[in-house]
Order: sequence, then structure tokens, then C-alpha cells
Amino acid sequence: MTFEGTTFYRADWQGVRRREPRVVRSDADRVVCSLWALGRSLVDCLVLDRGGEVLERPPVPAAGGTAPLTPVWRAALADLIARESAPALAADIRAVMSARGLEWGPVARDLLRVDGEKIRISGRLRDAAVAWLREAPPGAERTPPAVQFALEVARLLAPAIRLAAQTRLASQSEETQRRALLEPEDPPPLSDSVARLLALLGSGATRA
Repeated sequence: MTFEGTTFYRADWQGVRRREPRVVRSDADRVVCSLWALGRSLVDCLVLDRGGEVLERPPVPAAGGTAPLTPVWRAALADLIARESAPALAADIRAVMSARGLEWGPVARDLLRVDGEKIRISGRLRDAAVAWLREAPPGAERTPPAVQFALEVARLLAPAIRLAAQTRLASQSEETQRRALLEPEDPPPLSDSVARLLALLGSGATRA
């Protein structure tokens, strides 16, 4: 479904589960278009009845300003994206990530905006995750939500980063491409950056 230029998708369609930040979901006798992350709606954008008539356009809370992601995110995100991608792309994923500017900030009716080498992730996602993490006592109980938050951000960025990595690899020499295709099929090991990121998130830092 498309609303004011933004397309929302059903998370489950014909037996296929999709990861989508913009979802159409059923809520009793209503159909709701939401920005979705962390297993919940971050903001509802439109409410309809089963016949498609608009019932409500909920006011969208004002978004905050912009802020760069702390440096530990960059290497950690590259690791997490590489582990869920073709092994041949691992080096290029890390190279692409190292060249991208990453910031939190307002994103209209979405959770991500890619503008060339600048990537903005919705501050709503960060704020919701920080509030969720603080619901758990400090220590081991914060690890599962910290892992989910880090994976949520990585999977949000992954399609754009993989596409850029594929383009970068295709521009390399035949020998470089051949070596990349010979990379082991096992997932690459995680660096210490992921552990540092999880420790930062587990601390409840407001400006991760």
C-alpha cells in the first residue's frame, strides 16, 4: 500500500516472511500502516477499515535533530552485515562502510534515508531502543535487546550497503574478483567492535 509516496508492505505474504521497516498490519477490525522495528510499531502513520476507508491519520510526533553515530558502530555494522552476506562481499562491505557518513536524525515516513555516501537512520529507532534497553536492569538482561537493536540497524542498512559492495567488487580487476569468490563459505569472524558496541548499548547510553 502507498501513502503520500511511501509504500508499506505486509510482513507475511503468501508464506514468505519479509523484514520491512514499513509494514501494513491487522489490528482487530482495522488495518494500520506503521514504521516497525524491535518487534513493535514505532509510529502509526495511517489507520483504515477493512474496506480501505481512512479512519485516522495519527499525528506524527516531532523528530529531534541530527547526531553522528558513535565510531564503534561503523566496524560493528560492517561485521554484522558481512556475516549475513555472500562471503565474496566481505572486504567490499567493510570498504563501503568505512566511506559512509552515518547519522541519527529525522526521516520522513521511514527509518532510513540514503543520500549518496551519507546515511541517516531514524532517531525514533535509537530513542525507542534506548528506552527499551533501560527497561531491563543493567547487566546480562540487557544483552538480548542490545543484540536485537544492533541487528535491526545492520539489517536496515544491509540492502544499500550490499548493492554498493557489489558495484565496488564489479569494478575491481578479474584477479581481485576471482580471489573474492574463493573466500571460505563460513561466516567471517566477528571483531571486537561488536562486543564494544553491545557493551555501549548495554550501558544505556542515550547517544549511541
